[in-house]
Parts: sequence; C-alpha cells; structure tokens
Amino acid sequence: MVTGTPAAVPSEKKLNILNFYFINGVTLLVIGFFVYMYQTGISWETTASTHGTNWWSVILACVWMVCASLSITGGYHRLFSHSAYKASWPVRLFYLAFGASSFQNSAIKWSIDHRRHHAKVDTDKDPYNINRGFWWAHIGWVFYLDPKGSDISEAKDLMEDPLVMFQHNYYFRFGAVIAYVIPTLLGLLWGDPLGAFILCGSTRLIFQYHFTFAINSYTHMFGRQPYSLANSARDSFAAAVLTMGEGYHNFHHRFQTDYRNGIRWYHYDPTKWFVWTLSKLGMTSNLRITAKEKIERAKAAVRAQKEVASQTLAMKGAQAKQVFAEKSAQAKQALAEKSASAQALAHDMSVSAQALAHDVSDRAQALAHDVSVSAHALADEVREKSEEALGPKPHANPN
Repeated sequence: MVTGTPAAVPSEKKLNILNFYFINGVTLLVIGFFVYMYQTGISWETTASTHGTNWWSVILACVWMVCASLSITGGYHRLFSHSAYKASWPVRLFYLAFGASSFQNSAIKWSIDHRRHHAKVDTDKDPYNINRGFWWAHIGWVFYLDPKGSDISEAKDLMEDPLVMFQHNYYFRFGAVIAYVIPTLLGLLWGDPLGAFILCGSTRLIFQYHFTFAINSYTHMFGRQPYSLANSARDSFAAAVLTMGEGYHNFHHRFQTDYRNGIRWYHYDPTKWFVWTLSKLGMTSNLRITAKEKIERAKAAVRAQKEVASQTLAMKGAQAKQVFAEKSAQAKQALAEKSASAQALAHDMSVSAQALAHDVSDRAQALAHDVSVSAHALADEVREKSEEALGPKPHANPN
C-alpha cells in the first residue's frame, strides 16, 4: 500500500513505516502461499475440508490483474495524470475502484507525483529519479516520505471531480474492499476463500507493483530513444508486455498527452485498445492523438541529433587518432635522440676505456722496466758488496 508522498531526494531519510512493512509483509505472505500451493496443488474442486487452491481463484486473480492494471495505465496515468481523453462516470468509477485496489496511492496523489516526474524528470525534484540508481527508481523511493508532504491543490482539475475526491477520502477502505473483501466472498462460491484472498489481493498486488515500477526504472535505463534524447526515457517492448502497453516510454515522455503509448497498429498497447473500444461504445471521448507530422519531425530531429553526435564522435576520434600519431612520432623521435645519445655516450666511453687501457698498459710497462732496471742495479750492488765482504780471491800456487 503506497501512502504518503515519496521524497525526490530525502535529505532526512525518514522511513515510510507503513509502506515498508506492508510491501515486505505481503511479499513474504505470497512466498509462503506459493510454498503451500506447491505442496497441496491446484484443482478444480475444493471444499472447506480439503486442502489446495482452486483454479477458479487463479482465474479470478488474472481477471483482477487485468482490471487493476488497466485502472493504473488507462485511469491513473493516461486519464487522470495527463487528461489524454475524457471518460464517463462509470469508467472513472471502474478506474478509481480497481486503482485503489492497486494500493499505489489515491488517484489524485498518484497524479501529482507523476506530473512532478514529467516536469522535473532526471533531476533531484523527480520523485523516482533514475540518476539515484535503478533500485531507487524502481521501489526505493516508495519507502521514504517527503518532509514537505503533498498538497493536492497542485491538481485542481482533479479536485473538481467528486468521484476522484471520494476515492481520495476513502482510499484505504475502498482499496481493501476491492482487493480483498470481494475476492474472498467470490472464493466462497467454489470453496477457496483463502486462495482468492491471497491470489487476488496479495499475489496480484506484488506482481502489479513490480510491473508498474519497471516503467520508472527499467524504461529509464534500457531501450531505444527514437523520439527524444532530452531525458532518460526509453521505449521497451518487454516493459510494454508487462504493463498493458506502457513500455513505449520515450514516445510518452515526448508526447505525454497522447492517449496512446504504442502508436503503430502492431505496437502492443492493450490500454490503447481498451480506451479506443470504449470510445466506440460512447463511454470515452476526445481521444487526443499527436499529429503524424509532429511525430515525424521529432524522429527526424532525433536522427539529426544522432548524426551530429556521430559526426562529432568521429571527429573527436580522428582528432584523438591524429594526436596519438603526433605523440607517437614525438615519442619515436625522442627515443631515437636518446638512442643516438646513448650510442655517442657508449662510443665516448669505449674510446675513453681504450685510452685508459693504453695509458695503464704504458704505465705498467714503464713501471715494469723501472722495476727491472732497479732489480738489476740492486743485484749488481748486492754482488759487489758480497765480493767486498769475502775479500780478494787467493791466487793459486803454480807449483
């Protein structure tokens, strides 16, 4: 149950206790019920005394899923937030009833947040700003309150609708009756009130939460941008399948008052088909459609922007390549100069080494000669002194 107004960028991260415990509690309940279904199985016949889930509860949950999803996409979003068409009171009542069962806030509060998103997309004033990260845009923002609160006078046009104000004033009770009470009573018809209660209320709700939130997260991060490059919104077929056609988000951000999201006949947009069918029955009117010429101009502008960006990128690439080549040439030249210097230094060192070797050799030879001469002189001197010490040799007797 999404209540209060989530903060765009909470400077004081005040947790929304109700949202936090409700969403996580319901998620745990659904996981537990899936375990129960796995163990007990699903059948067409169940009674109060038997265990298991009835297939009629599953079918009812699918019907509730379609009704609740259309109420968010066709009602909360395209009708109340963007006034993309007009709807009779039975259609608005249908949207408000099943929209309340989606527990994503009252229609007027939901619309205020969504209008802020469009007005301040990708900025700190965007409630689900994708620049704060995927998980913040997906569900994190739901868990925090805006200290400034929400002034519903921002949507004066919706305040003039008594049905919208009735739903706003009785939002929680309205949602509880549609999401839980009525499915439980219907489940009694085939003996599976618990299955109907959890499948139509909680299980459907968790899946719907994440499908809806994928528009705030996934389609602002993944997909194509054929209509505008001004913001992060993208077109995603996968998201369109999960959200009754809301996935063509780049188109929607560019032409937000168009009742369609998928503009081609082959675009998967059940919400568009639903609103168009109701118009043929006289229950919706004034379906706003963007002129083809305007759409084509937008696409041409994007192509031109992409071409300029491509040319700029190519130019920067060429410049980078040229700079790299110049730097490489300078580096090679510097390396060659250093190599030449090294060779010259090596040559000088070789010449110096040779000169030193010759000098050392000459000095060694001179020293050896001097030593040899000194040795001879010393030997002669020793011999002479030896002879003097021995005296003259005696003469031999001739007889």
